[in-house]
Amino acid sequence: MQAEWLSIIYIAYILHSSFNHMYTKKDMIAHITHETNIIKHLHEKIQKEDLSYKPNDHQWSMEWLLQHLSRMTTLLINFLQNKAYDPVIAKELRITSESQDMIKDFPWLMDKQLNAFSSYIESLSDEELDEEIDLFGMNQPQSIKSYLLHIGIKNYASYGMQLFQYMKQGREMYHLNTSNLWRGKDAEK
Repeated sequence: MQAEWLSIIYIAYILHSSFNHMYTKKDMIAHITHETNIIKHLHEKIQKEDLSYKPNDHQWSMEWLLQHLSRMTTLLINFLQNKAYDPVIAKELRITSESQDMIKDFPWLMDKQLNAFSSYIESLSDEELDEEIDLFGMNQPQSIKSYLLHIGIKNYASYGMQLFQYMKQGREMYHLNTSNLWRGKDAEK
């Protein structure tokens, strides 16, 4: 129950800060850097035997969650550069991430994505960030900046929370607390 409330509070915080603040390139890079560091901090506590954990048959395993985290920003940047969702590239990146060792390779995969995200944002002018595209062909165009914020940054916070819940409840890592999730650091004693 406590973890569910933490989830609600955390998502509300992200939504509030995202909608009530005009994000600059610097803000977006700082935010995704922070979220990447939190996820990497949580990852440090995962053991090989934890990877197969999943709450039930209808949810992702911890390994699949890490694989998704390790490719989702790369996917987004690729789609934005091509201004369209590409299922072939999505499948190729999924297959590649499934071949990685999620204990050993995950940190550098996250760093690689962070560098790509930062470089991509820095390469865009304000006009390009404001350009509207219909990435998924649903007649719902959004600005590139909006896609980066909503799919890129917010998904890190959401999937980071999911990873935290898997670890705390499913793998009985009861020592984890809000400091691990919000600061990406163990609580000071």
